[in-house]
Amino acid sequence: MPEWCIHRRVAEVLGIDIEVAKDVDGVIDLRKPHDGRSELGAFADKLLEILEKYGNDGRIFDALMAFHLHHILDLLPREAPIEEKDIEDAIEEYGGLLEDFMNKSNFLLELVKERPGIEDFFVVMRDSTDTEGLELNKIETLKNAEQLITKTLEEVKKRIHKEIVKIVRILNQ
Repeated sequence: MPEWCIHRRVAEVLGIDIEVAKDVDGVIDLRKPHDGRSELGAFADKLLEILEKYGNDGRIFDALMAFHLHHILDLLPREAPIEEKDIEDAIEEYGGLLEDFMNKSNFLLELVKERPGIEDFFVVMRDSTDTEGLELNKIETLKNAEQLITKTLEEVKKRIHKEIVKIVRILNQ
C-alpha cells in the first residue's frame, strides 16, 4: 500500500482536488478498521461519511474518485516494480469488491422492504469490535448514490488508463 504522498501525487495527475484526496485518505486510513474493504459495515460507514461530508458540496465527484483511487492503490502489490498490469488487476479487483458491496447493500434493503420492522432487531457491524453498528436505514443513502458511485469509478478508471505511464513512473520512484 503506497504512502499518502504517493496517493496525492497520483490524485494530482488524475486531476483530483488534493485537499479532498487528503481528507478522504484520512477517513479511510485513520479510523478502524483500516480501509474497511473486507468489512461491509466499515466500508459502508466510510463511504457514507464521504457522501454526507461532500454530498451538498461541489467536490463530491472528486471525493468519490479519491475514495476509489485510494482503494485501488492499496490493492497494488507491495513490492516494486509496479507494472501497468498490476494497476489493471487492482482496478478489476476493486471493481469486483465494490460490485459485491453494492449487491449486499441492495440485498439488505430488499430484506427491510420484505420484512418491515426487521431494522429494529439488527444492525450492520462496522467491525468485530463495533458496539453500535450501522443502522440499516443508512444503507438507503448508498442506494440513492449508486449511480454517482458507479459513474465516479468509471471516471477514475478512464483517467488512470489515460495517465497509466505517469502513474507507473510515480509508483516506482
